[in-house]
Amino acid sequence: PATKRWSAITMSFGEFGVGNVLSCEFLKPPEPSKTSAWDMPVTQGAVVTGMPDGTLLLWRGGKAVKRVEAHGRGQRTIQPDGTVAWGGGVRALRLRDDGLTLLTGGADGCIRQWDARKNTVGDQVTDPVSLAKYSARMETPDDDEEQDEVNDGEGGEKKTRALPPVAIRSIDCYPGSDVVVAGTDKCDVWECNVEDERAKMVMKGHRADLRAVCWHPTAPDVFISASESGSLYLWSAAETKV
Repeated sequence: PATKRWSAITMSFGEFGVGNVLSCEFLKPPEPSKTSAWDMPVTQGAVVTGMPDGTLLLWRGGKAVKRVEAHGRGQRTIQPDGTVAWGGGVRALRLRDDGLTLLTGGADGCIRQWDARKNTVGDQVTDPVSLAKYSARMETPDDDEEQDEVNDGEGGEKKTRALPPVAIRSIDCYPGSDVVVAGTDKCDVWECNVEDERAKMVMKGHRADLRAVCWHPTAPDVFISASESGSLYLWSAAETKV
């Protein structure tokens, strides 16, 4: 505090074991409760991280102190080093502007809202919004050879198989509202309402995972999205176009 400079500290996973951190978010710190040696107020804030197995870890004082079962793990994928690991997890975290609730998005295609009023991750305050519920992503073979492979042998009716579920990669909430925009691994953007659990796909234009989405702070119909392909788009939500 005396130097007013950032400094790094070593964090410990403690009893939870070392793991990859996919996302992180600061929670709103509590009111200062004591004074430091430099005559400055001290607060012990908390950080939340999203993990590959779908859990959240709460960190305080340089140590992981709580694990929350939050989302499904998603599918196993081959990593760059050739190992097989959970490829989804929790990659999207956003503290709402009121500092009272935390939004999380996972590889299970769900957006969940958590009580963060006490500088911790508490209970869910609403039912989850599931994009899978609104996304009928089914694949039907087109040519005869592929159709034979899926014929049921009793009438020759084609079967369809479900594609992997939508995995949420990024989220943001328009300030002062319950409207959330979510980017997915399917190159599309969804608009959701976390209170009445509605969701709809509003944009499709990227060519890779949407790693970040962000509402304009004052224009409710404008947001930007950033993709793993290196592209950055400015969208009009009202007109559903770039």
